[in-house]
Order: sequence, then structure tokens, then C-alpha cells
Amino acid sequence: MAPTCLMLAAKVEEFGALSTNKMSSAVNNYVKKTGISVDLTPLRVGSLLEAEFILIEVIDCCLICFQPYRPLKQLFQDLRDLPSTQYKDLESLEASAVKIINDAIRTDLSMIYPPHMIAIGAFQLSAISLHREKEFINWFADLQVEMEKILDIVYTLTSMYKVWKTAEDKEIIKTLFDRMPKSTVSCSQIRIRPLNNNKCSRCI
Repeated sequence: MAPTCLMLAAKVEEFGALSTNKMSSAVNNYVKKTGISVDLTPLRVGSLLEAEFILIEVIDCCLICFQPYRPLKQLFQDLRDLPSTQYKDLESLEASAVKIINDAIRTDLSMIYPPHMIAIGAFQLSAISLHREKEFINWFADLQVEMEKILDIVYTLTSMYKVWKTAEDKEIIKTLFDRMPKSTVSCSQIRIRPLNNNKCSRCI
């Protein structure tokens, strides 16, 4: 399902159709590279295409996702439009915040908090990492948001970075495979119900 999600996301974001042959080959090579002895059927192109239809049906054709990048850009534009010139070198701060948002996509924050809160959390963590949080204390205090939720977002991101520093990739993959429920049927045995075109938010 993971490579299927990647292929579908590429279509939704108009990145272009990914090669199913290359995708299936990359997944099979990665499983072999990890050295994990699991009973997995080699990924086939047909399985990816069938799984894509199943995935679209499960999410009810809701393919539009709102990202925190636009709210973040608006926050920095508001800072630049302020009459005072107390905020300097916003470019490096914005670049750092964009990288944090890129990492935040790997968490479940986007399913819990709205995009503008994630943007503010990335802004705050960026300021902390660059030791500039004191410059924006008053600015953060004037924001009409629940700061408790912003702190939860920052805590989630910092916890993720701690895991990245200490975790071993092979051990994590092995644990995930051990916890993964084993399918008793193949994709070809699943009957796909026709999609209701009236519910589609966006056509592929």
C-alpha cells in the first residue's frame, strides 16, 4: 500500500505518472536489502494498479490535501510588511521552517491539526533551532491561536527528531513487518466496487 500511496500522490500533485515497473522493482530490492526474512509475495505491477483503485474507493475519492506551506508563506509576508525593521534575516528562518514542514509530513500532525497551526509550530521550532525565539515572543503572544496546541505540535516534531537520531533503520523495518497483519487473500481475489463519479473531488 505504501508504494501505491506514493504513485497516487504523484498523480494528485501533477508530478506525473511514476513508472510502475520501476516502483515494483524498487520495493522488492528494498525488502531484500533490509535482510528481513518475511513471507512477502513479490510486488507486481498489476497489484499496484488494483491497489490504487481500492485506495481511491477507501478514501471516497477525497484526493485534495491542504498543506501548511501557504500559511507559512503568509506568516513571513506579514512579518515583512510590518512597519518596524526589528526582524532581520527572515530568509534563513523561512528556509528552516520549510524543511521542518517537509519532515512534519512524515507524522500524523496533518490529520490532527489544521495547516496554519502546523505552520506556526514549524515557525516556532525553526526559531528555537536558530536560537532566535526571544525575538518573536511578543509576536507569538499576539497570535489568535491556542498555544497549547502549538506546543503539542512542537513536542511531536522534536520527539520525531529524537527518534531519528537513535533509531536503527533495519530494526524499525523488522518491527513494522512483524506487526503488519498478514493478508489471507491476494489483490486479484478482491472484487472492486465501481466508483461513484459524483463523489469525486478531483479526477485523475
